Amino acid sequence: MINLYNDDCLNVLKNMKDESVNCVITSPPYFQLRDYKSSLGNEDTVDEYIDNLIKIFNQVYRVLKSDGACWVNIDDTYKDKCLLCVPDKFKIKMIENGWICRNEIIWHKPNAMPCSCKDRFNNDYEKFFFFVKNENYYFDTQYEDCKSINNITRKSSNHNYSKYEDVESESLVRQGLNKNRGNGFVYLRKNLPTKEDFLLFIKNADKKQLYSLIERTTVDHWFRKDNGFSFPKVDDWNKIKHLVSHFDNFNEIDIKLTDITVETDDILKNIDKGRIKRTVWDICTKPNEYKHYATFPKELVITPINACTKKNDVVMDIFMGSGTVGEVCNDLERSFIGIELNEEYFHIAENRIKNTTSLFEV
Repeated sequence: MINLYNDDCLNVLKNMKDESVNCVITSPPYFQLRDYKSSLGNEDTVDEYIDNLIKIFNQVYRVLKSDGACWVNIDDTYKDKCLLCVPDKFKIKMIENGWICRNEIIWHKPNAMPCSCKDRFNNDYEKFFFFVKNENYYFDTQYEDCKSINNITRKSSNHNYSKYEDVESESLVRQGLNKNRGNGFVYLRKNLPTKEDFLLFIKNADKKQLYSLIERTTVDHWFRKDNGFSFPKVDDWNKIKHLVSHFDNFNEIDIKLTDITVETDDILKNIDKGRIKRTVWDICTKPNEYKHYATFPKELVITPINACTKKNDVVMDIFMGSGTVGEVCNDLERSFIGIELNEEYFHIAENRIKNTTSLFEV
């Protein structure tokens, strides 16, 4: 089902039922960037603009289901050559009003328009905030291509392979390698010292003191020069490092042993999907046939809809513009509520959505 309203969004929201929408994806008029033929976006101060947005999103909070999500694309503005930090002020105000900010997505535009300014860098991104009402909410994990595994020979017909060449290579950087790999997170130490440097460092340590804190067989592996050598685990190192902190190069060794990177353990179950999607999205802007200056690329909308809704769920755009969110909802078989105050934009969106092949009726 699709419902479109040519009205002020606050008027429509106030007449909607509590918790009746699964997801909101929208982009409000940016502050003082163009004449939107409405008061919103044309306020005299940023604070006034943010306050007006919060009044609207307080109503969004009410109509959004308890496990729903709200995505807001908002850009910044310069005044007297200084960024006004509009997105950051909006994010902070939303959090103060009860929203939980799960992510700050960077929409990077590889084909960003060049600017004429010669005394700063060219802006090529906008922010896209992911808000929820509660700690428990609906989310279908999204994946992206993992370039690091593309060149690895996939030898097994049952896809039992990893992003490492073999188990031996994997074990050099993984801690706790076991049969359940592929089902959680892994802790990688990518900046370990060389075996030689560590042996040179640890050779003068008093083994009796080390044995008093760590199991003897574990400690002995730290001193071995053959294939039985192993670095101390982080927890073990933290227990004994006060005993060697006076040695030369301690700081360097300490930093390298405790430098941890957490990654998803996607060796088995997610290998065909790729890695969990990151927060910098490279999406080009695209020309359009519609008389609207700030259209979403469809690719920007697809991921939030797939992540935060299921088939037939209700998605709403309270600043509908030319109707991109509605068109994507048609494509993905979601119900859609669109609100647009500008009459010209409303008719553009209405015609665009009506002309989209869909299972729904307008």
